[in-house]
Amino acid sequence: MAGRDEVDPTRRLVASGERYREFALRYPQYYAVMFEGAAGAVNPCQATVDTMSDAFGALVALVRESMDAGVLADGDETDVAQQIWAAVHGAVSLEPARHRRLARPGRDLRPAAGDARAGARTRALAVLVVG
Repeated sequence: MAGRDEVDPTRRLVASGERYREFALRYPQYYAVMFEGAAGAVNPCQATVDTMSDAFGALVALVRESMDAGVLADGDETDVAQQIWAAVHGAVSLEPARHRRLARPGRDLRPAAGDARAGARTRALAVLVVG
């Protein structure tokens, strides 16, 4: 998987979606608190708001880099980042729910490391986005 030091913006964009997916599957309780209201209504402190802003800002910056490199069509990088996040988030959010429905005690449904099928939906979304 491409890392943050990867030069190719396409690989970095795909890797960011794969890391998002990996987090959701590895830490479903945190993901549920962050995105599914598992903690109920919360009023986040300023440090949390800043962290959320920084995380989305990193995606916006990556989208701008991808536009500058000709990987994505030029446009409003914030709007495009929001569309990418919504698509990846939607696909990733469905996956843990599917796993919960299929889960049996003692069964680990996360893909094994190196599983060629792991993240296929995320990569398919990336292909739609970046071509």
